[in-house]
Amino acid sequence: MVKRLCPPGLILIVIAVFYARVTGAYFCGYDDFVMTHRAAFEDTRNPSRIFTTTHFGSSKYRPVSRGLIDVFWRLGGGKPMPFRAGSLFFHLAAVAFVYGIAWLLADSPLVAIAAAILFGLHPIANQSIVADSFPITTGYALLLGSFFFFLYSLRSVRRWRLFLLVSVMLLWIGLFTYESTIVEFGFMFGYLAIWRWTGHPVSRAYLKTLFLASAPVLLMFAVVRHLVVPQAMPLVPLSIQAHNAAMFAAALLTPIDLVFANAIFHTPLPSEIQLNGKFLIEAGISAIVLAVVALAILRRPGVRARLSGMDWLSMSFLAACIPLSLTPFLAFTPHPSETYLYPGAAFYAIVLSLLLWRLLPGQTAYAAVVAGIALLFAAGVLVKNDRVVSCGAAARTILTQLPTNNWLQGSWHIFLATPPGQEPGPRYGIYGYSGLSSIEVEGVGNRAAEKAVQMASRNDQVIADVVPPAEMAKNCASRGTCFWIFRDGSAHEFIPPAGTPAR
Repeated sequence: MVKRLCPPGLILIVIAVFYARVTGAYFCGYDDFVMTHRAAFEDTRNPSRIFTTTHFGSSKYRPVSRGLIDVFWRLGGGKPMPFRAGSLFFHLAAVAFVYGIAWLLADSPLVAIAAAILFGLHPIANQSIVADSFPITTGYALLLGSFFFFLYSLRSVRRWRLFLLVSVMLLWIGLFTYESTIVEFGFMFGYLAIWRWTGHPVSRAYLKTLFLASAPVLLMFAVVRHLVVPQAMPLVPLSIQAHNAAMFAAALLTPIDLVFANAIFHTPLPSEIQLNGKFLIEAGISAIVLAVVALAILRRPGVRARLSGMDWLSMSFLAACIPLSLTPFLAFTPHPSETYLYPGAAFYAIVLSLLLWRLLPGQTAYAAVVAGIALLFAAGVLVKNDRVVSCGAAARTILTQLPTNNWLQGSWHIFLATPPGQEPGPRYGIYGYSGLSSIEVEGVGNRAAEKAVQMASRNDQVIADVVPPAEMAKNCASRGTCFWIFRDGSAHEFIPPAGTPAR
């Protein structure tokens, strides 16, 4: 038992070390302040709203993740450490379950180690971990745990009923943590069909237990959503779904993380890429080159011989789990985000580890290639973490340099602006925030800066507007209410021009 637990334990320690620095960072980005503000004011005053209201009035109902945010807020007294530690903990749990899933499917400790390392350090998974308030690592740790215990129940002789019930219970909790984990039913029943197709016995008692356990979970989920959720989410047009699917595929299959490439090679971030004819030609040429290289590798007799022993049915199932995990986002979310690729990165790591195991001639070559990919992934994680740490430092500087102690009581109207020449650079996802954008991105309309200032002053009567620089003179006749926010987060009071009439 100790020998089996030692490899995954070491992997988890290595991953934790890579994320240690960012775990001590301050909040970063408007989502963190919007979510924690709800815990600080709304949920603290009326905890029942955690269970009786939806996610900011949307069709998302997540009482478990919202309850965790409330717990983390109370534990840390408003500090980000419990949030970041909790997010990392659930990521490490997800990595452990990926290790177990890969071991069960491949029956190889090396493949399990490779899958766990590649998923744990995959840069695509980073944003889900470093965004404090996101429920993604929690929800998908429950999903991957559910799938692991489901796979284990199929292979267990005596205690299959216990493992199956644990699987369904984790899925039940996951549905009220992050509703997109409902795809786990597709994973379970899809694999069960393959299991029976390949001649493995499945007793009537097993099927009966699975259906009797799953039905109440689905029924409860449907009933609660019917009672609490005010409206259904509209479907995204097919053209946007196709565009987003292509973006997801490109992000997952790109061998070098794009934020890392931007930092090292100064290539454009995805948000800066123009989908013009030149880009499409370059992308087409790159795809052709990769296809030719792949074909040349596959034509080698040794490679074909090794691939002949591949369990292509299971491999196809694992590959299909990637787009299946994206189905809720493609159908109901109009914008793509790396956060939605978190479960896809888990299954991609397993598929890649299995494929390399068959393609490479021996354990030494396998270990070397996996180590090389892991180092490339780790470099991307470090670059992304560094940007989040910088964002958190800017946000902390803003909220410590603003005179929030003057605003502890009464009504205040504060104006914040970015001075000319201090505009933040290009950003992608949570990466690239600086200055005022570290607490609110202008134009989003979620009033995150106001929520951040209210939390810092513990006064929800403070109104804070982010305005264009040209409007500062018009709004700022009163001293101590208007501030320039520089790129490093430093706040300098805006002094109204002489002769400006008092408001």
